[in-house]
Amino acid sequence: MFGRRVLKGGSHLCAENYCKRYRPAARYPQTIDTATS
Repeated sequence: MFGRRVLKGGSHLCAENYCKRYRPAARYPQTIDTATS
């Protein structure tokens, strides 16, 4: 699903947002389950 966001935000923007928004595991490894749902 995030594939569309990648094309919309771009490669550099996707990297930043992906790490902070799409990859909550970086900060909350246990919250990833809730975030993925």
